[in-house]
Amino acid sequence: MIKDILYLIGGRSFTNNNLGRKISEVIETLNLVGFRLDTFFGGDLEKTKSLPFSYGAQKYHDSQVSKLKRNDFLKPLIISVSELKDIIHDRKVFSELYKKKGRYKLVWERSSRLHWAGLRYAKRIGVPFVLEWKDHLIDYKWSLFKPLALYIERKKLLEASDIVVESTVLKEELIRNEGIEEDKIHVALNAVNTDEFSARGIDSEIITQYNLPTDKLIVGYIGSYAFYHNTELLVDALSEILKRRTDVFFWLVGNGKDYHLCKDKAKELSIPQENILFSDGVPKEKVPEILRAIDIAVLPGSTDIICPIKIMEYMAAEKAVIAPDYQCNREVIRHGENGVLFEPKSVNSFLNELNWLMGEPVSREKIAKEARVYVATHLSWEQTWGRVARKIVEKYEVGDKSHN
Repeated sequence: MIKDILYLIGGRSFTNNNLGRKISEVIETLNLVGFRLDTFFGGDLEKTKSLPFSYGAQKYHDSQVSKLKRNDFLKPLIISVSELKDIIHDRKVFSELYKKKGRYKLVWERSSRLHWAGLRYAKRIGVPFVLEWKDHLIDYKWSLFKPLALYIERKKLLEASDIVVESTVLKEELIRNEGIEEDKIHVALNAVNTDEFSARGIDSEIITQYNLPTDKLIVGYIGSYAFYHNTELLVDALSEILKRRTDVFFWLVGNGKDYHLCKDKAKELSIPQENILFSDGVPKEKVPEILRAIDIAVLPGSTDIICPIKIMEYMAAEKAVIAPDYQCNREVIRHGENGVLFEPKSVNSFLNELNWLMGEPVSREKIAKEARVYVATHLSWEQTWGRVARKIVEKYEVGDKSHN
């Protein structure tokens, strides 16, 4: 069968046998809406075909951070070497694409830094180019190849037939800052497969494995300790809560830069171990089980440009959600209806919303139920990415019409 669409993820770290939840869902959705898809993963050209799970563990992260700290003054050089590897790798990707015999009608590329093989290949075979644009690929101050990286990103934006972004905020940014035509930008919000997240009871194995309390309200966070997630806010908030009540347990699951900072702060504030647990990252398949053990799911911090997938997963698991009050999060959360929003970076605002949820179990349950209904109704992958893909199918008249 002739493959109509080439879906390209050219970056060095992306391999066919180690896909994240989002990429897997997007590919499945593109297939379901009628695309006859041929996928290409740049990481498959590398010698290392997959990364062990330890890559997502705090121990692995610590080893990498330690290396960077020892070479902090060499950081611009380290970034430049990484950029050079990207440039060489992109040439390999284009060389492999050039060998392909598929009669594609469209090339769809997920943005990767210093990679534009998809655009060049689409121009070579004379077909439309769709850019799945990712923000902040070049968020460092300087490096040897930064001007080239910025040039390539700009060229992809200008020459793409269509651009797919993950929020209205990003769409407005591209229109305002890059001068991109509004009608060629499509918004596909992050989404969730609600079938993977049931609201049934807690698994006893999870309680035993993590020694979770059964007599406390569990407030949970699943995600990284990246600076923009502001996980330190949770430790500060718990310290205040424990001055008034002790029947609360904070469970933080993940890894990253601020992991040890948060653990050290919990010790400095004399937070008892029976009120807080720091657990390492887990495979994505384990996330639904973790969420079933949580009463209130929180996002202490986020970027102000995209509502992260974890919010949709929290909601699909039928949890009352607390998140920063950014425009991108308001695209998903209706304050007081299917979640609550707090003033970003404000411990007091976070505490006000959390205390309200903890003290109003009926309202908490109502919000949690509405959260699951909302994502099931509005934020399936078919309803977000599928809707955008269908528009593109119709625009270029590609795909297997028997699917429709």
